[in-house]
Amino acid sequence: MSWNNGIAGIDVKMLLQRYRAHLIYPFEAMIVTLAIGGMMNLESNHELIRRTAAAVEDLDAFAALPNIA
Repeated sequence: MSWNNGIAGIDVKMLLQRYRAHLIYPFEAMIVTLAIGGMMNLESNHELIRRTAAAVEDLDAFAALPNIA
């Protein structure tokens, strides 16, 4: 069984970099949700912030962002 399901030209390194970079969105969404307030249960919001922050840290997501200078 092939891990790529027959799809040729997959750049695994690039996909992992994109995955890491896109982890910032759910983190940002939970921070904005907290800032606005009243959008979800506060305890749930705090837990999702904790989880998304852990994922961002574990995968060094900010380092995966493109270098725009």
